[in-house]
Amino acid sequence: MYTVVARPERPYTTRMFQSHRYSHLVLRGGLAISFLWMGIQKFIVPHTWGGAGLPLWVEHGATIVGMSADNVFVLLGIVEVLIATSLAAGFFERWFAVIGVVLLLAALLAGGHPEAAAHEIGILGGLLALTVWPQRRYTS
Repeated sequence: MYTVVARPERPYTTRMFQSHRYSHLVLRGGLAISFLWMGIQKFIVPHTWGGAGLPLWVEHGATIVGMSADNVFVLLGIVEVLIATSLAAGFFERWFAVIGVVLLLAALLAGGHPEAAAHEIGILGGLLALTVWPQRRYTS
């Protein structure tokens, strides 16, 4: 037979351990900085990203529409800056997190830079965490 032992009252209050409120903010902030950095880099030097292993079907599709590879990377930069803005502001964060997941999965499946795969997988994990994060309640 087991005996139940009462736990002693803990010396700290529950206010000390409300990290779930701040962890969401820190995760969003870190991902926003990362996406902002990647997006701005695509604006500043899009030609260096052209050798990043853009799949041939994307290059072919871009030429059909009349875009160059540099323009494709500038468009990706715009999407990444929009994702960063959404995550930083906290508006439509799930929608833009899903867009970021799709963008990173496409980059991983295209096999652009194998050395950047670990970086993309880490960011992908953070974005997936945001997509399944419990809905915030705005109560006083």
